[in-house]
Amino acid sequence: MKPLNKFTLILVAIAINFNLSAQIDQLIGGVENKLIKINQNTGSYVNYMTINNFPPGKFINKLSWCAENNCFYTLATQSGTIDNKVSIINANGNYVLKGTVTIAGGTVYHIENIFYDALSNSIYAAASLNGTMNTSDYESESLIKIDTATMQATLVGVAMHSGTSKEAEFDNITIGIDGYLYYTETQGGFNSFNTIYKQDLTFTNPPILLYSELINTSVGDITIRNNDLYFVANRQLRKINLSNYIHSTVGTIFTSIDFNGSQMYGLDWKNSYVANTEELANSETLDIIAFPNPTAETLNFDSNNQLIEKIEIYDLNGRLLLQKELNKINPSIEILELKNGYYFVKSYLSNGKISDNSVEILRN
Repeated sequence: MKPLNKFTLILVAIAINFNLSAQIDQLIGGVENKLIKINQNTGSYVNYMTINNFPPGKFINKLSWCAENNCFYTLATQSGTIDNKVSIINANGNYVLKGTVTIAGGTVYHIENIFYDALSNSIYAAASLNGTMNTSDYESESLIKIDTATMQATLVGVAMHSGTSKEAEFDNITIGIDGYLYYTETQGGFNSFNTIYKQDLTFTNPPILLYSELINTSVGDITIRNNDLYFVANRQLRKINLSNYIHSTVGTIFTSIDFNGSQMYGLDWKNSYVANTEELANSETLDIIAFPNPTAETLNFDSNNQLIEKIEIYDLNGRLLLQKELNKINPSIEILELKNGYYFVKSYLSNGKISDNSVEILRN
């Protein structure tokens, strides 16, 4: 057996103290001023909480979970109005206005969608930067990145796809563990359609069309777990497999007689950790060594001639930040997209075992 170093012992102690042994992802939806828990296999729901202090006349429009702050970032929307403010729903169910979003040299007129990115501690938002209340141009054609401390935004890129009678826009957004932006555009009326695209965040290449249907499915929100993109449309939970782009309906979440006939416009995974005896039984922390530790750019693995199928890296709040499919012995991975800090590393072996490590990323 290889001895545990002092750093590993400290991180193991943290994991035990906070009961961080197995990740549980719960699918949460937002409808009216309430949060509901949704069964990812059937689409059925149970009530989760009613939001305290929620603004009268508004409804939850988009949800994005932030494990670091134990809260949801959200938009509180009123039909027929524009808004450039981001809010928080904390763990106690309290609604708090985070602030008005600004951008240097311009104006953020309207925000249609948001997504919290743990890698950069920033909020990505689909926004209108060229609209005014006089022109009625509220299309969310711009992707902006918002600093969570100052609420100041910078422009990331502008929607580049074609095939719409309106200007191209980002109706719903999320970011996959591959670092790509996934977004939908839905249009009603005579030329109804629903499309899903994949976009490089450098915006150096045009987006890739992943899915298209010639009907208006009124997509409320989208989120990704593993290799499936989940979305809510017409009170149904649906998903698209990102390997083969097959679309399926999971089930009806609720009917038109529930929630005063409202639609659902918020959907995201809430990550947490609980003890899991089966995973602990399969865990072999001493078999796999991750080095160097601390590291700056590359993480190497001594797998004792065992085949590592997959590597996952989590932050201390249990959010999955990086996933690599490997199928290699003694692999190496780049971790340049991760910022300085402490992380949990899980190695999935071909024999079904799971090995846990803890590492520090430290750059000058």
